[in-house]
Amino acid sequence: MERSKLKLTVILLLAILNVVLLGKILAQDQASRAYAETGRTQAVVYLQNNGIGVQEAAVPWESGLRNKPAAELVLNGDQLPEGKLPQAYDILELRGAETLLTQFVVGLASLGETCTVIREIQEGYWYSSDGKQALLTPVWRVATDRGSYLLDGNTGTLRHLYE
Repeated sequence: MERSKLKLTVILLLAILNVVLLGKILAQDQASRAYAETGRTQAVVYLQNNGIGVQEAAVPWESGLRNKPAAELVLNGDQLPEGKLPQAYDILELRGAETLLTQFVVGLASLGETCTVIREIQEGYWYSSDGKQALLTPVWRVATDRGSYLLDGNTGTLRHLYE
Protein backbone atom coordinates (compact mmCIF):
# COMPACT_ATOMS: atom_id res chain seq x y z
CA MET A 1 0.00 0.00 0.00
CA GLU A 2 2.86 2.36 0.88
CA ARG A 3 4.42 1.80 -2.53
CA SER A 4 1.26 2.81 -4.43
CA LYS A 5 1.02 6.03 -2.38
CA LEU A 6 4.62 6.84 -3.28
CA LYS A 7 3.92 6.23 -6.97
CA LEU A 8 0.82 8.41 -6.81
CA THR A 9 2.80 11.19 -5.09
CA VAL A 10 5.53 11.07 -7.74
CA ILE A 11 2.94 11.15 -10.54
CA LEU A 12 1.18 14.08 -8.91
CA LEU A 13 4.47 15.99 -8.51
CA LEU A 14 5.36 15.33 -12.16
CA ALA A 15 1.93 16.54 -13.26
CA ILE A 16 2.34 19.74 -11.23
CA LEU A 17 5.81 20.26 -12.71
CA ASN A 18 4.38 19.85 -16.23
CA VAL A 19 1.69 22.45 -15.53
CA VAL A 20 4.28 24.90 -14.18
CA LEU A 21 6.54 24.37 -17.20
CA LEU A 22 3.60 24.77 -19.59
CA GLY A 23 2.73 28.06 -17.88
CA LYS A 24 6.30 29.29 -18.32
CA ILE A 25 6.30 28.34 -22.01
CA LEU A 26 2.99 30.13 -22.59
CA ALA A 27 4.26 33.24 -20.80
CA GLN A 28 7.44 33.24 -22.90
CA ASP A 29 5.41 32.81 -26.08
CA GLN A 30 3.17 35.72 -25.14
CA ALA A 31 6.19 37.91 -24.34
CA SER A 32 7.80 36.94 -27.66
CA ARG A 33 4.65 37.86 -29.58
CA ALA A 34 4.38 41.18 -27.74
CA TYR A 35 8.04 41.93 -28.53
CA ALA A 36 7.50 41.13 -32.23
CA GLU A 37 4.39 43.32 -32.35
CA THR A 38 6.30 46.19 -30.72
CA GLY A 39 9.07 45.81 -33.32
CA ARG A 40 6.54 45.91 -36.14
CA THR A 41 4.83 48.96 -34.73
CA GLN A 42 8.14 50.76 -34.26
CA ALA A 43 9.21 49.96 -37.83
CA VAL A 44 5.96 51.38 -39.24
CA VAL A 45 6.27 54.48 -37.04
CA TYR A 46 9.88 54.90 -38.21
CA LEU A 47 8.69 54.83 -41.82
CA GLN A 48 5.93 57.33 -41.05
CA ASN A 49 8.39 59.64 -39.26
CA ASN A 50 10.43 59.59 -42.48
CA GLY A 51 7.39 60.48 -44.59
CA ILE A 52 6.73 56.97 -45.93
CA GLY A 53 3.37 55.29 -45.58
CA VAL A 54 2.89 51.53 -45.71
CA GLN A 55 0.08 49.14 -45.01
CA GLU A 56 1.24 46.54 -42.49
CA ALA A 57 -0.33 43.83 -44.65
CA ALA A 58 2.09 44.73 -47.47
CA VAL A 59 5.13 43.85 -45.37
CA PRO A 60 6.26 40.20 -45.27
CA TRP A 61 6.81 40.14 -41.51
CA GLU A 62 7.30 36.37 -41.60
CA SER A 63 9.31 35.27 -44.61
CA GLY A 64 7.64 32.77 -46.90
CA LEU A 65 10.82 32.01 -48.82
CA ARG A 66 11.27 28.61 -47.21
CA ASN A 67 7.71 27.54 -48.03
CA LYS A 68 8.16 27.40 -51.80
CA PRO A 69 10.78 25.90 -54.11
CA ALA A 70 13.61 28.40 -54.59
CA ALA A 71 13.38 28.20 -58.40
CA GLU A 72 9.86 29.70 -58.26
CA LEU A 73 11.09 32.69 -56.28
CA VAL A 74 14.00 33.85 -58.44
CA LEU A 75 13.16 37.41 -59.48
CA ASN A 76 15.79 37.55 -62.22
CA GLY A 77 14.84 34.16 -63.70
CA ASP A 78 16.01 35.25 -67.15
CA GLN A 79 19.56 34.95 -65.78
CA LEU A 80 19.18 31.28 -64.85
CA PRO A 81 21.22 28.91 -67.01
CA GLU A 82 18.83 26.79 -69.10
CA GLY A 83 15.95 28.45 -67.23
CA LYS A 84 16.48 26.47 -64.03
CA LEU A 85 18.63 26.47 -60.93
CA PRO A 86 21.81 24.41 -60.96
CA GLN A 87 21.82 21.42 -58.65
CA ALA A 88 24.22 23.03 -56.20
CA TYR A 89 23.68 26.56 -54.89
CA ASP A 90 24.02 28.49 -51.65
CA ILE A 91 21.34 30.66 -50.06
CA LEU A 92 22.35 33.65 -47.99
CA GLU A 93 20.72 34.57 -44.68
CA LEU A 94 17.69 36.92 -44.62
CA ARG A 95 17.53 39.76 -42.09
CA GLY A 96 14.36 40.55 -40.17
CA ALA A 97 11.60 42.63 -41.74
CA GLU A 98 11.98 45.42 -39.16
CA THR A 99 15.68 45.75 -39.96
CA LEU A 100 15.04 45.71 -43.71
CA LEU A 101 12.43 48.47 -43.45
CA THR A 102 14.93 50.61 -41.57
CA GLN A 103 17.60 49.87 -44.14
CA PHE A 104 15.18 50.79 -46.93
CA VAL A 105 14.86 54.31 -45.47
CA VAL A 106 18.64 54.61 -45.07
CA GLY A 107 19.16 53.29 -48.60
CA LEU A 108 16.74 55.82 -50.08
CA ALA A 109 18.64 58.63 -48.37
CA SER A 110 21.99 57.33 -49.64
CA LEU A 111 20.59 57.20 -53.19
CA GLY A 112 19.29 60.74 -52.78
CA GLU A 113 15.75 59.59 -53.52
CA THR A 114 12.44 59.77 -51.70
CA CYS A 115 9.05 58.15 -51.76
CA THR A 116 5.82 58.68 -49.86
CA VAL A 117 4.16 55.26 -50.13
CA ILE A 118 5.35 51.67 -50.25
CA ARG A 119 2.74 49.96 -52.39
CA GLU A 120 4.00 46.40 -52.45
CA ILE A 121 6.87 44.29 -51.19
CA GLN A 122 7.60 41.07 -53.03
CA GLU A 123 10.18 38.77 -51.54
CA GLY A 124 12.30 36.46 -53.62
CA TYR A 125 15.85 35.57 -54.55
CA TRP A 126 18.41 37.22 -56.76
CA TYR A 127 20.46 34.68 -58.69
CA SER A 128 24.17 35.18 -59.31
CA SER A 129 26.97 32.88 -60.34
CA ASP A 130 30.69 33.17 -60.93
CA GLY A 131 30.71 30.06 -63.10
CA LYS A 132 31.80 27.82 -60.26
CA GLN A 133 29.30 28.57 -57.54
CA ALA A 134 25.67 29.67 -57.75
CA LEU A 135 24.29 31.98 -55.09
CA LEU A 136 20.74 32.96 -54.15
CA THR A 137 20.49 36.23 -52.26
CA PRO A 138 17.19 36.93 -50.52
CA VAL A 139 15.77 40.23 -51.75
CA TRP A 140 12.73 42.42 -51.48
CA ARG A 141 11.33 44.05 -54.60
CA VAL A 142 9.81 47.23 -53.14
CA ALA A 143 7.28 49.04 -55.33
CA THR A 144 6.74 52.66 -54.30
CA ASP A 145 4.99 55.70 -55.70
CA ARG A 146 8.32 56.81 -57.18
CA GLY A 147 9.57 53.56 -58.69
CA SER A 148 10.76 50.11 -57.75
CA TYR A 149 13.78 49.17 -55.70
CA LEU A 150 15.68 46.00 -54.95
CA LEU A 151 16.64 45.62 -51.29
CA ASP A 152 19.29 43.01 -50.55
CA GLY A 153 17.91 40.97 -47.65
CA ASN A 154 21.38 39.92 -46.55
CA THR A 155 23.36 43.16 -46.59
CA GLY A 156 20.55 45.73 -46.60
CA THR A 157 21.89 47.41 -49.74
CA LEU A 158 19.26 49.24 -51.79
CA ARG A 159 19.39 49.91 -55.49
CA HIS A 160 16.95 51.28 -58.01
CA LEU A 161 15.30 48.56 -60.06
CA TYR A 162 14.79 49.51 -63.67
CA GLU A 163 12.04 47.42 -65.18
